[in-house]
Amino acid sequence: MEKDKLRLAEHQVSSLDEKGLIKKVEEAMIGAGLQPPSPKELAEKWNEKEEEVLSISEHLVHEGVLVKVKIGIYLHRTHFEKLKEELVTFLRRDKEITTPQFKELTGVSRKYAIPLIEYFDQMKVTLRLGEKRVLRAGKESV
Repeated sequence: MEKDKLRLAEHQVSSLDEKGLIKKVEEAMIGAGLQPPSPKELAEKWNEKEEEVLSISEHLVHEGVLVKVKIGIYLHRTHFEKLKEELVTFLRRDKEITTPQFKELTGVSRKYAIPLIEYFDQMKVTLRLGEKRVLRAGKESV
C-alpha cells in the first residue's frame, strides 16, 4: 500500500518512457492553460494509444504535477494554483461569485468552467449557495 494506491509487491514503476510521453503530456498541459486537451485528444494528435496517455496523465497526478479536475480534464498544477489564488482574491473582495462571473474570471468555455468551479466546491475552497458560491469558512487565509 502506498498512499491511496494498492499494488502487488513485485510491481515496478517503469521509468522507461521511450517515447518521451511524460514530458510531452506535461508540456501540452502547461501550454494549454485552463483549457487542456483530454488524453483522448492528445492520443489522437500524437497517434498514440489513449490508454498510454491516460496512464501517464494519472501518473503525473500521482506525482503532483497535474490536478485531475474530473475524468478527462487534467490541469497543470501551476495553472490550478494560480486560478485558486485568483478565485480566493475575488471572493475576499466581492464575497460571492456566480458561474458566469467565474467563466469571465477564467476566460474559459462552459465546458471547463463548470467542472472547475465544482472541483473548488469538492476541495472545500468554495461553498455553493443556490446559484452563487462563497469562500468556505476557514479559507480566508488560503
